[in-house]
Amino acid sequence: MARPLSATSGTSDLPRRAAASALFAGGALAFAATFLPLGFATYPATPGEIAAPIYTVPAQDLITVIQFNLLSPGESSIIGTCTWAFLVWGAPLILAAAGLVLLLARRWRPRRRVWIVALIVALLGAGFMLVSCQFYVYPFFGLQGATAHTLTYGAGLSLLGYLAVLVGVIWLALQRTSINSA
Repeated sequence: MARPLSATSGTSDLPRRAAASALFAGGALAFAATFLPLGFATYPATPGEIAAPIYTVPAQDLITVIQFNLLSPGESSIIGTCTWAFLVWGAPLILAAAGLVLLLARRWRPRRRVWIVALIVALLGAGFMLVSCQFYVYPFFGLQGATAHTLTYGAGLSLLGYLAVLVGVIWLALQRTSINSA
């Protein structure tokens, strides 16, 4: 005889909902931060030109790279562009969607492999943002002539979002209970 499914398996549902909310809010914040300035570079005034700060927004940079790929397909890497698009937009959207599904589907208890994939995606997204910040503050190419490179609130909000995602994923993985194992 089949047993009825229990939504809480005898424990409080509040910690699970709080962790799922952190996962959803962190993914949404990391996604929204890609449309905010990552940083700006200040260029000194030169004869005929005024001093100017140039802002870098990851979403605009990605659109520029996609346009370059369309104009010069032989000189570009579509695989690199797709990987970049996944790390900029895909990773936070997947994590936000997982948090939203956990909030809405009370009976769904993901298995360990789902949390491992979510943890890997969160670490990839946060690592990509950290590498982007590193390349921006200490540029190896591009931005020559700038007197200062400064990170802005976009980088901080993105990393804060990924921190919330990591907290949510780890919390959910530690308190994981499977319906089938009861």
